[in-house]
Amino acid sequence: MKISFDGLGFHDWMRGCEGAEQDALRVIKLCVNAGFPTRVQMNINRKNRDSILPSLALLDDMGVGRARVIPTTPSTRWEMNAQGQSMDWGEFFHNNWPERFARVLAPWKCLNQS
Repeated sequence: MKISFDGLGFHDWMRGCEGAEQDALRVIKLCVNAGFPTRVQMNINRKNRDSILPSLALLDDMGVGRARVIPTTPSTRWEMNAQGQSMDWGEFFHNNWPERFARVLAPWKCLNQS
């Protein structure tokens, strides 16, 4: 099961739907508890970047089997609503986000499965 979750305190904003964050976390928990292999994909941007590490810690505590963090795809709809918050791949790598995650998250199960 692959579920999108865009960071504690930011999922509602990114999805444009109040309550989407609680619904996503509830579904993740239901899937993990039911024994489904559960993967979460997170979109990082300038606005939610500081929520990524706490969000990954929560997902790991919940028993998520795998997590992936990528920059938000700059679609037309996203750009209309993003208010300049997009982070492209160049910015993602220039700011060493993958290295930061690797250093801090090495012991977390959700980021260490092939």
